[in-house]
Amino acid sequence: MQPTSAQSLAVLLTAVSPKRSITPILEESGFTIVSAPNGAMALELIRDLRPDVVMVESDLPDMSGLDVARRMRGDPAVGRNVPIILLISDKPSPEQRVNALRAGVWEFLQIPGNRDEILLKLRTCLEAKRNIDAAHADGYADWANGMHNQSGFTRRARQLGALMARMHAPFACLVFELNTDEPDPEAAEFITRAARTSDIVGELSSNRFGVLAAATDGPGAVLLADRIVKTFASLIADRSKNRGTPLPRWSMRAGYDAVSNAMYSPVDPALFIARASTAVRRGTPEAGMEWLRRCVAPSAVYEEPHAPESAHAGPGLKEMFR
Repeated sequence: MQPTSAQSLAVLLTAVSPKRSITPILEESGFTIVSAPNGAMALELIRDLRPDVVMVESDLPDMSGLDVARRMRGDPAVGRNVPIILLISDKPSPEQRVNALRAGVWEFLQIPGNRDEILLKLRTCLEAKRNIDAAHADGYADWANGMHNQSGFTRRARQLGALMARMHAPFACLVFELNTDEPDPEAAEFITRAARTSDIVGELSSNRFGVLAAATDGPGAVLLADRIVKTFASLIADRSKNRGTPLPRWSMRAGYDAVSNAMYSPVDPALFIARASTAVRRGTPEAGMEWLRRCVAPSAVYEEPHAPESAHAGPGLKEMFR
């Protein structure tokens, strides 16, 4: 397979033991490889190298791959838009996936593994990284919290909707509303970390966040909303535990709109986002999930004054809103 021009320009930083190295596969596919013998060296190299993708082994001589990912994510000079792929021997458990997500890992890769799968995952991460960089260059993303602003979010909705229409694929938009005693400066980051790598995330207001989900129908949107809220709750709890601070009181409610085939159900991007936003307050609740509501009246797009009842509650919310 001949490397594309994009691949030929891509720089990969790897921290992998020689016996598990996949450098030959990567080099013959046109990538430029810079290897670090351990985690400490990888942390030093990344600040000057600014790689397109980082690939790190789960167990290094001096620290774990998760420690490397966590420190990279915590370094302002690195940021959150550099994909980190964790190389593992066995299929990760649900708990391992959650821990990796919290550390900032984008993807898992089993090695030794299938060459085509390795390259596919790598190219997917590389394309996501370059889309983020392009959005940054165009001024459409708010990089303080790693997500699109409202203009960029609407623009990406138009682009992604057109792609889903050409593919005759489903498409969903979700809007999450966070209610807290005090504004949470890390809320946007936590929402972004809770979403999938393929999702487009935007900050619609100080407490509302949108998620565009490609190839996701109504039932898939329900599962995604549940995942995001549960992961958000875990991240909030972990932060309080690590810092030794009380759990903040918070609630989350969400609304969504979805089409099963974007070709046969075309929708204006701004209206699609507005439907999901309106559903937060005016939608029909999902069974057993009062905090999540689906849009059922596309023609009635309007907002009402915020009311705190029937939200997915964090610690102490019921008492707070009684």
